[in-house]
Amino acid sequence: MSLNLTLSSPAIVTSYPYQFPYTNPHTLIVPSSVTLPTTAGARYIDPEFGMPVMLAANPSEGTLDQMHGFVYGNVRPFNADNTLILINNAAEPHGVAFRAFNPSGPGTLGTKYSLPAVTSANSMNGPQMLWHPTNPLIAFCAAPYGIGPKVRKMDFTDPSNIVISDYADFTGVGSFTSGMYIQQMFLAADGNTISGTVQLTSDNTSPAYFVATMSPKAVLCYHNDQYQINEGIISRDGTHVYVHRLAATGAANQAFSHNVAAHSQIELGNNSGFELAHYDTFGTKGIVGWDGYFGQLKKLNMNDPTNPTVIVDYRYGLGSAFQGVGGHIELSTVHASMSTSDETKVMLEYYQTNEKTSVPMSNEITAWAMDGSQGVERYLNHRFNVASGDYSDLAYYAQPHASFSRDRRWLAFGGNLGVLGGKNLPWIAGPFF
Repeated sequence: MSLNLTLSSPAIVTSYPYQFPYTNPHTLIVPSSVTLPTTAGARYIDPEFGMPVMLAANPSEGTLDQMHGFVYGNVRPFNADNTLILINNAAEPHGVAFRAFNPSGPGTLGTKYSLPAVTSANSMNGPQMLWHPTNPLIAFCAAPYGIGPKVRKMDFTDPSNIVISDYADFTGVGSFTSGMYIQQMFLAADGNTISGTVQLTSDNTSPAYFVATMSPKAVLCYHNDQYQINEGIISRDGTHVYVHRLAATGAANQAFSHNVAAHSQIELGNNSGFELAHYDTFGTKGIVGWDGYFGQLKKLNMNDPTNPTVIVDYRYGLGSAFQGVGGHIELSTVHASMSTSDETKVMLEYYQTNEKTSVPMSNEITAWAMDGSQGVERYLNHRFNVASGDYSDLAYYAQPHASFSRDRRWLAFGGNLGVLGGKNLPWIAGPFF
């Protein structure tokens, strides 16, 4: 059943802050101006929702083109115990920096740390680094093009002297050869099973996806495909892979589920059907994605995708309300994340250009119930601001790319917070409890 939110115009409330979290999806919350902090560790209070928000890096730590905040939700900023934060910054070795964090009480930002200088023996795609799910001192990252299909390991026992070493070299294992490299790596909840796409050149062409264990090294699944593979994402329990296939020109892209043990595939949809709602939305056998044909956000069971749970209905529910107030939330401007251990909610961030600020929940970070009840919690306004039609790298990194800590107590997001053309800085909201 669709959520009935058809309104001639939304209610507008101007008495702030709201009781947190705010659960009425009808209300248009117009953001007011805020004075932003300029020093790492300083805070402002979101005036609409009363949420404390901390600046996680000094603006002087990189130029306009170097400060990138965070990437998608599969690259969790927080380590397992929330004592270290991964921050994208192209000015740093390997493209990332780290901040110590004390998660007790209101939270305190600590020392900034950097990785060692880049060499052929330790090079890696730092912004794709993955924290171990239970060991807060360990992280993994794939080596770049030209190095081979290797996984690097980072040891943070002494954050001032981070040790990078080769952990798993898949050259000669299964179908891997020295000319390949791993792209878009993902990590299951056991901290050992990985998946990803396999590339042969530096042009992002991925003709295969795989599942493997790092210790002992073993390839559980390696599948060549006639078309380019964009993602090969492992479920948390390591039993299934979500695969997004980019088909030939003029043909529909496809999404399908691969059962690792059975070596079988089930199609989930194509351009007029199911598509992943960005990277960290694969729980235990259930994955969240868009159904572009019906205008819905759905949860699919990997073993039975014919019986989905509708999480948000945009076309017949929220969509009709939004259309009546001068705009609508488009599926292409929403990111989702299930970065917490709790699979009862999925976080959604909306990012609309300034022309869409009359739309309820535009430029907000929210969470929706996974059980189909379409209950919502609204957390804060991230004030995304880019010019309409701006598809530059700066506009891309101005998107929040938000992600919760595993215990759901802290929320990391990036962006320019309303400063058009401003630096895209990292921000930490919380604590949530």
